[in-house]
Amino acid sequence: MPVPAFNVINGGSHAGNNLAMQEFMILPVEATSFSEALRMGSEVYHIPKGIIEAKYGQDACNVGDEGGFAPNVQDNREGLLLLIDAIEKAGYTGKESMMQIKIGMDVAASEFLTEDGKYNLNFKKQPNDGAHVLAAQSLCDLYKEFVKDFPIVSIEDPFDHDDWSSWASLQSSVDIQLVGDDLLVNQIGTVTESIRAPLNSKAAGWGVMVSHRSGETEDNFIADLSVGLASGQIKTVAPCRSERLTKYNQGVPLYKHIQELAGTGELVMPVPAFNVINGGSHAGNNLAMQEFMILPVEATSFSEALRMGSEVYHIPKGIIEAKYGQDACNVGDEGGFAPNVQDNREGLLLLIDAIEKAGYTGKIKIGMDVAASEFLTEDGKYNLNFKKQPNDGAHVLAAQSLCDLYKEFVKDFPIVSIEDPFDHDDWSSWASLQSSVDIQLVVLKLLVSEVNQIGTVTESIRAPLNSKAAGWGVMVSHRSGETEDNFIADLSVGLASGQIKTVAPCRSERLTKYNQELGNVPYAGEAFRSP
Repeated sequence: MPVPAFNVINGGSHAGNNLAMQEFMILPVEATSFSEALRMGSEVYHIPKGIIEAKYGQDACNVGDEGGFAPNVQDNREGLLLLIDAIEKAGYTGKESMMQIKIGMDVAASEFLTEDGKYNLNFKKQPNDGAHVLAAQSLCDLYKEFVKDFPIVSIEDPFDHDDWSSWASLQSSVDIQLVGDDLLVNQIGTVTESIRAPLNSKAAGWGVMVSHRSGETEDNFIADLSVGLASGQIKTVAPCRSERLTKYNQGVPLYKHIQELAGTGELVMPVPAFNVINGGSHAGNNLAMQEFMILPVEATSFSEALRMGSEVYHIPKGIIEAKYGQDACNVGDEGGFAPNVQDNREGLLLLIDAIEKAGYTGKIKIGMDVAASEFLTEDGKYNLNFKKQPNDGAHVLAAQSLCDLYKEFVKDFPIVSIEDPFDHDDWSSWASLQSSVDIQLVVLKLLVSEVNQIGTVTESIRAPLNSKAAGWGVMVSHRSGETEDNFIADLSVGLASGQIKTVAPCRSERLTKYNQELGNVPYAGEAFRSP
């Protein structure tokens, strides 16, 4: 994870003040994690506002183009003193007066190069008397003073890009990092080149800093680029405004943040429950039970589970087309195939056929979401032909008969989980089934965590924790009306739930969750009920 360079004071062309040098930054080099660095940087960033208001007035608290404060500081040394004051007030001075937070500068000296090769530190005030125009050597001496007096570790563009003798003179005099112009994707032709350039730089013994641009968007590609290249440094300026914060937030994986909030021990990648056959209210067919799912419990990683699930998912199309015709290959609300199957056992047989054809017999188990409340009758029975009205009642079962049907299914098929096999108030039937089968019944001793049915994110973390404390398992679940937001993928990993249900491996609102899970965290596998 890179050390972030937070822009706290803005000057140069990025701010409407007299400060010539462009960025005065802080680098939390002694933080132990990116999360801690972000906290330290944010704490220091919010302190200068009070200092500036007291010294320059309330109207001096505005920010520049990149989110740093832009008071009308007249002298560059004063900008550095503001940083030191903020760092000390935040309590990051460290042992023996050594700062835990170091300072970086982006001078952008080309902005104030004069025609005769000097540097005008009062270039924004026109006309001016030339009193602040320095020869290159004088500017070099100024930097050496700064490095001696302040904990500066990096200076970007201290001279014009063609003023090589001055660069060489400064580098031979100070033991800090001098940074050339930005390494930016928008200054390189292709993403491929934006990867090759840092690799070539590293091969030559150079360091690499991945950097933002002034006209930023909320795209966070550079955060991934910095981590993927192990650049060690990223500059995406002030920890404020969404176009900046999105990069920093990308550096603090959401699942890690949830892990910290929940106090989760070892992280676990969940076993996915892929919806292959749709029925119930989610499909325009006669199938009463809602979801017929596969769980790749014997995969060794989430990546392998996703591959296995995808392979099995694509097989039923050929089976269905051959058996029911081409028009039976449409899908339901959640992406599962929705042929006009008349019998729930037939739905299970379709799954078994697909699993066998994919070569995963014994490696993939079956799960069901019955949604039995959908077909509860007024007299407490269950109508397995509820979508056909009127009907003769031939498929209406008493609760015990439905319980016996489930027991047959469990005996005949590799079923490991049944969700909502009875109405939520039919407790006696739940108890009867649980005492008869050694499988997971959802929601009896297993919590289905559906975030949109809980008031806050905090509650969506507390509820699973309380369930686990009571000896229950946890399944993090999608909703029918899904979006491309992938929060539940991070929630499942951060809570180490062991199970996630985000249905068929098709359509973007489903695939985004699965793609988010393609990491290297250990896979729950057969221990999915109690990882």
